[in-house]
Parts: sequence; structure tokens; C-alpha cells
Amino acid sequence: MSSFAPMIQDDARCISGYVIGKTLGSGMSAKVKLGTHIETGKQVALKLIDRSKLTPRQSDMLEREIQAMEIIQHPNTLKLSHVDWTTKYPKKRGGFRDVVLLVLELSTGGELFDYLMYTGPLEEVVARSYFRQLLSALEVCHSQGVYHRDLKPENLLLDGNFQLKLADFGLAAINCDDHLCSTECGTRSYMAPEVMSRKSYDGAKADIWSAGVVLFIMLAGNPPFQQAGGNDWWFTAIRNSRHDKFWMAHLRSAPNFPKLAQELLNTIFVANSDSRTTLDALWQHPWLQGTVLQPDELTAAMEQKRLTVQRTKERELAAAKAKKAREKARAGATRGGTYDPFGQQVMRGGPKPLVAKPSGMTYFYSHADPEVALKCLAQVFSDLKAGSVTVTDEDFKVKATLPRETGPLTVVARVLSVEEEDELLVLDFERRNGDKLEFVKFVQTEIAGLLKDIVEDGTGISDGNTAPFTKESPGLGELEEPITQDAAEDVF
Repeated sequence: MSSFAPMIQDDARCISGYVIGKTLGSGMSAKVKLGTHIETGKQVALKLIDRSKLTPRQSDMLEREIQAMEIIQHPNTLKLSHVDWTTKYPKKRGGFRDVVLLVLELSTGGELFDYLMYTGPLEEVVARSYFRQLLSALEVCHSQGVYHRDLKPENLLLDGNFQLKLADFGLAAINCDDHLCSTECGTRSYMAPEVMSRKSYDGAKADIWSAGVVLFIMLAGNPPFQQAGGNDWWFTAIRNSRHDKFWMAHLRSAPNFPKLAQELLNTIFVANSDSRTTLDALWQHPWLQGTVLQPDELTAAMEQKRLTVQRTKERELAAAKAKKAREKARAGATRGGTYDPFGQQVMRGGPKPLVAKPSGMTYFYSHADPEVALKCLAQVFSDLKAGSVTVTDEDFKVKATLPRETGPLTVVARVLSVEEEDELLVLDFERRNGDKLEFVKFVQTEIAGLLKDIVEDGTGISDGNTAPFTKESPGLGELEEPITQDAAEDVF
């Protein structure tokens, strides 16, 4: 036994030979915890799925995820080292919960999404390095009959040396006849047009389309289109083989988008999957033959970005803890008698104005009266035709669910006060359900525009037409309408 075992505290909670550490992430029915092997001290990610909350569909997805990860062995795919379908998770306050345990490779670098969200588009050589790693992983997946079908930056993890790890195979298709799949699945803004058409499609070609969307975002900092279907202007340009118009619009916000990368994406963004490029052809493209970073160079290039992401996430965590403390204090005050809810909602150590770089901002400052601010929030959601709007006056809170092209988006908005600033409010927005990218775009464009009469300059929005992300303030921003509707009709 190694020297690690004697260091285990007597009250440590353990499962399947691992000491349970801090929470790394959580979802509707699963948590990911840091795990440390009792004998070797090796750290891993423990994915714990509550068996009592598993629906039949979720069970199928879990089985598919495990099967796919057991099939694929590649340096750029997340490694699964152990599965236990029936084990007991020791709860902090005693007792046990029945869980499914997946022991996964630890990716201390986090999600690629966070880097794009908080530090903006990547340098060309970094984007090329990661795209080659992604294609390498896909090549092995497809050779083994595995089609991921949910490629997006949230599912691209980075290890301690910032090497890419393709993860989350819950929507993967395995051993499809003639490579054809039939289920519409994934995230709509990354879906290939044939996937959205609900007809049989080639899983490999669908993955290539989604990989192209990821590459575009890595280089531009915003998505190429809202979705590959319907009346989306940018996709209409693609569908009509007007790549020149597509790039003319995008180059206004991303003028330095590499020309060779544009040419490569023109072979990926082809509406007819039969005419879309293949992995073999992509490897031969001149852009992919350019310089790539060696592992130590990639580490050096990403380390400063990691520090930026880490600091931002620490601020968000501090804000979340402060919010929880306020709710606890509010509950205690309620039990004690007379309660002034607004007086209790104090943002201790909360966010500071980010005038120059409002990336990731989901709050605004206001000097409006608290009751007026609450009514404005409720009216905003009503104007946006939310399916359900719940106003809790005593908590100064509004909860609403809105229909979006990427699926339902549930948002909670709160009116908070700021410590030592009696007349200053914070209008804080939190995503409860729905696509991350859609949520950020929603708050920074639609919400910001509708609240412009009560929010302060210096909170990232000065007028309803201000683009939330620029070259100076990077992030996954909103697509700007390239031309008027009449002009668009003239083009097509």
C-alpha cells in the first residue's frame, strides 16, 4: 500500500476504493466528484448517477455512453476506467444513496466552452491544434462505428496539459447500418441540416458539420448561425451556395478570420450532406497542414487563459455562496417575525462593473425603485411571451420559461441590493434550464434591450443596439443581422 492511505482522514467518505472529494459539476440526476484512489493516490472524476431519478430514456443513454467509451481508446477521448451499476454513495449526513458510478479520467483544464466564453476566440494556431485533435478523435470513433452526435464546446474537455478530450457520448449512435442514423438529437445550433429534417442521415457527415461549427466558434468567438434550418439568414446563404454572402456578413465582426480556414469551412458547411467533405479530405486541406503547437507549447498558450477562467468562475462561486447565505438569512428572519425581504438581500463581495470586458455578464445595475424593478422584470418576460411567469413579491424574484429555437429556456431573475450602496440594485439572471449559449445571448441582447430604461451605463449595455461582445470584449456573442430583410430577399 502506498503512503497515501495513512493520510486518509477518519471521517472521509469513500466509494469503490476512492475517497470522495469536492464537487466538480452537477446535473439533473448526476454529480461529478473529485475522487482519490485509496492505495495509489491517483485522482479521477467520479460520475455519480442517482438510480432513483433515472428514467428509461436516461438509462438507455447511460448504457450507450458506457458502451461507446469502452469501444473507443484514443488520447483525445475521455477515458472510462471503471463502472459500477449498483453501489452505495455515503451521504454527508449519514445514510446511503443507490447510484451508478463511472470512474473517468480527470480533466482539470475544464470545458473548452469556458475558455471561449470568458477569454474570447482562440489564436489560429491554437484553434488548428485543437481541431486536429478533434478530427483525430472522430476518425477513431467513426472507424469503430461510433457517431458522437452532440459535438459542442461543452463536451470538449481539457486535461492538465490542455490536451483535448472528447466527452459525453450519451447521444452517440453505435454500429448504424450503412452509417445511417434517424434520431434528431444534440444541440440545435450545432446540428447538421439533415439531422433537423428528421430523415435518415449519415452519422459521420453530421459529426463533421458539428465539428465545423465548433471550429468557426473557436476562430470567430460567435456561432456561424442560430440553426441550420428554417429562415435563418446565415444558413439560407449556405443552402443557396452563397458562401460569399455568408462570409461578407461575418467578416464585419471577425475581420481577421483566416482565409484558408474560410475555404475549409466552405467544404464543411454544405447543406447537401452527399456533397459535404469527408474526414480524409479534411486532413489534406492546406489549412490543416499549417503549424500546430507541441504539448508544452499548447500548455503555455492556454495557461494564462486558464487563470482568467479560474478567476471569473471564483467570482461566480462567491456570488452563488453569497446568494445562498442571503436565502438562509431570509428564512431565519421569516421565522423570527417581521421580515423586510429587500433589506436582507445584500450582495457581499459581489460582481463589479465590467465596462471594458462584459464577457459572461448576466447581471445589470439599476437605481430604480425595487418594486418598479420587479414589475419591469415581470413585464419583460410577458413582452417576450414566456410560457409561464411566476412572480414572488416577497423574494423579489421572477421565474419564467421561454420557448427558444434551441429548446425551452428557464430563467430566474432577482432584484438584489448592494452592500453600502442603499440606492443601487443588481438585476441578476440565472439559468435554471436550457442551452448555455442561448442563455447568455438572451440576457445580453433581448433582456438588455428591454431593460435599457432602468439599467445604468457601465453595466455592459448603454443602448438597445449595442453589441454585447466585440473584439475588445470577447465572448460567445449574438449574431448580428447582416442586412435588411428586403436586401436578404434580393440576395436569394
